[in-house]
Amino acid sequence: MSGIELGPACLEVEPHALGDDLAASITAAWGGASGRLVAQTFGGVLWGRVAEQGLELASTVRLTPERLLTAATLIAARLFAPDRELRVWQQDRGLRACVLREGEDGTCYAHAFERTYALRLPSDLPVPARAWFRAAEPSDPDAASESRPGRLRVRHYLSRDPASGLLRLAEHRLLDVQ
Repeated sequence: MSGIELGPACLEVEPHALGDDLAASITAAWGGASGRLVAQTFGGVLWGRVAEQGLELASTVRLTPERLLTAATLIAARLFAPDRELRVWQQDRGLRACVLREGEDGTCYAHAFERTYALRLPSDLPVPARAWFRAAEPSDPDAASESRPGRLRVRHYLSRDPASGLLRLAEHRLLDVQ
């Protein structure tokens, strides 16, 4: 693991309730700051971002993204920024949600480190969805036509096995698209 800085970190988990209007509930749980969304639904994949005017969405299918973002169709969603991540998932015939952020209270890990991963884009991905993969704003026409995809930055959290002393990947959090 040479070249990777390791240091301890704690991750706080704050549960959130979701209402019938899923887009509004996600935006409210997020708290108004900007962030990027990726969601898997039974009808396709959604990408989006939270902006001043609310949640902006794009999808890989012909259905409008708003029709895909419902409690009945959502499998899992992650809304993320460098300081936190909102996770939504199906569990026991209902949706659960929580916000993860680093802090002193919560689960503490032996080490945390960041990595970046290249994003590979399908050739038939629509231009509005392609723009999500860029570090530039989705409204930037130069970013949408650029052929080089962005990179996903992730923070990994390692825990130490008390019996063996070995480190294992225990958690991760999406941070940003660069």
